[in-house]
Amino acid sequence: MLMNRYMKNPTPSVSPQLSLPAARSEARQNTFSVVGAGIGVVLFLAVALLPSLVYGGVASVQLASGVFGMSGAPTLGTSAFIVLGMVIAVTAAGSLFTAMGAVAGASVAALTRSPLARR
Repeated sequence: MLMNRYMKNPTPSVSPQLSLPAARSEARQNTFSVVGAGIGVVLFLAVALLPSLVYGGVASVQLASGVFGMSGAPTLGTSAFIVLGMVIAVTAAGSLFTAMGAVAGASVAALTRSPLARR
């Protein structure tokens, strides 16, 4: 216990910890969230990797032609611009699938909790 110099009552030096059932419930929800995120990544790799590469490439080619002009020969700048656009598209789609998988896993954990654990 620590004594605060402005208070006469001592204050506890450690924060209160979760009870055992609450800690198990939180660990279970975290497990479901991680599993859901993993399923989201696998689903992204199976369904959305190729379309995000294609659409990111098409969008960045159109944007690069507007920025650098419609030249016939690709330069290092336009190629880097196109690769950057593809990387951004894959990262955005992958993070969306991962986050939605984690949300789905957490909701499954919340919905499958027993009524006795809710008290």
